[in-house]
Amino acid sequence: MLPYSLNQMPLLLIRQAIISGTRFKVVYGDTDSLFVSFPGCSVKVAMEYGQMLAQEMSERFLRPIKLKFEKVYFPTILLQKKRYAGLQWTKPDAPDKVDVKGVENTNRGSSGVLVRILDRVFDLIHLRKGNDPTKEGDLITPEIRRQAIGEAVAYTKDAIRGLLSGNIDLGELIMTKALWLGTEAEDYKVKQAHVELADRIRKRDPDRIFKSGERLSYVFVQSSEGGKGYHKTEDPKYVMENAIPVDLMYYYEHQLKEPLKRVFQVLLSEAELGQLLGGDHTRIVNSNYTGGGLPSSASASASASTSTSSSSSSSSSQAPPKGKSGLFPESAFFLANTHH
Repeated sequence: MLPYSLNQMPLLLIRQAIISGTRFKVVYGDTDSLFVSFPGCSVKVAMEYGQMLAQEMSERFLRPIKLKFEKVYFPTILLQKKRYAGLQWTKPDAPDKVDVKGVENTNRGSSGVLVRILDRVFDLIHLRKGNDPTKEGDLITPEIRRQAIGEAVAYTKDAIRGLLSGNIDLGELIMTKALWLGTEAEDYKVKQAHVELADRIRKRDPDRIFKSGERLSYVFVQSSEGGKGYHKTEDPKYVMENAIPVDLMYYYEHQLKEPLKRVFQVLLSEAELGQLLGGDHTRIVNSNYTGGGLPSSASASASASTSTSSSSSSSSSQAPPKGKSGLFPESAFFLANTHH
């Protein structure tokens, strides 16, 4: 039995061909795409190499196998399989944007506070200053990388402190989820936070009718029923009208902490990461926070991008788990899709 599916075989052969006899390195690949590192190259040169390799590999393998150059990412951070972020370049003179894939700030139902924090962190670590796309070699110095990561850490600590102290609008805590499998609790195999909320709302208002596919907005409140998320969901308007305390620590522990850990574990040492996620700024909690106003929209969420990325990124104090993540501060990359 082969350790890979038949539709992965062309990609594996291409990967071996690229590595053989070149100084390039394939740092990530899945069913239809590859990230290739070009150490010490400028963005412009990486694009030229990417186009050259795509053409060469397409000519080497029989139709319908084809490799297509898409874009360069510099710098970039690879977190896990299908989770990455990078400064995207489709032209060598200027970057397009910070592109993020598979991370919570691209999920429609994520809370606004999580989206805001991750957006800002990625913007800070994918710095544009000191990043000259025309130069070869180390395009972003270690000093600049350390400074960028330090700014991201400082911002994150302030954001956590602001959340837990209640210095936040209730609108940033709203999450949404759709009733895709039905509107009744028995339609779901396990208890769902938004479905349990729908039941509570119906008990208060028997005339309230929910439709299949409808998105429910909710926040997590303090509850005497238990610590599970489905015990804690409540309608934001009901929270405001009845001054129900919001569970701010639940947001930190169950919504922010793990996504932040995934990002910063490839940027910081274990001790630095522990201080970021468990320092004094995480211990002062406003237990009487009941919200500071509703947003104009019921959902504070980010819409996911549909394009794919490739990249390079800032500095690292600790090596990430082998084969799962990586930080690439001094390389340019291209992403190529195979068609077969």
